[in-house]
This record gives sequence, C-alpha cells and structure tokens, in this order.
Amino acid sequence: MYWATWQRAAPSALIASVSPHQRFEAIVREIRIPVICILDTVARASARIGARQVLPLGTAITMRSPRFREEFARHALAAASLPFFF
Repeated sequence: MYWATWQRAAPSALIASVSPHQRFEAIVREIRIPVICILDTVARASARIGARQVLPLGTAITMRSPRFREEFARHALAAASLPFFF
C-alpha cells in the first residue's frame, strides 16, 4: 500500500492548507505517522505570546469554522470573525 511507502519516506506529515482541517481527524485516521495540526500549533503559539483573541483569515469556510473556535478555546483564546462582503 502507498501509505507504507510514505511512512518510510517521512516520519511525520503536516497539512499545508487550512480548509482541510475541517476534517482533520477523518483525513489522518488511516495515516500511521504523526500529522501536525496547524490549528493546535498556532493556538499554542498564540497562547505562548499572551494573545487572548486571534483573527483567523482565509476562505469563508475557514473564517466561519467552529473547529477553529473550538481549538483556540482549548487554549483559552477567542477566535474573532469579520463579516463577509464577498
């Protein structure tokens, strides 16, 4: 299977796009290597610098995402949102 080849080539992976994080758990379920979640990484970094609120910028899906708000809330951060004009 192709996953075995990837496992030998890379000890870990990351998803370099924001929108797929809506389905992060489903995407990584079959991957048998650690996958870095940028939501968790950004939330941790934001908390470390003392931020209390963050403004996720991206597609409409990203900016309205409950997944983002939940992940930032786990780190005591509020995820602000902007109204959509497009």
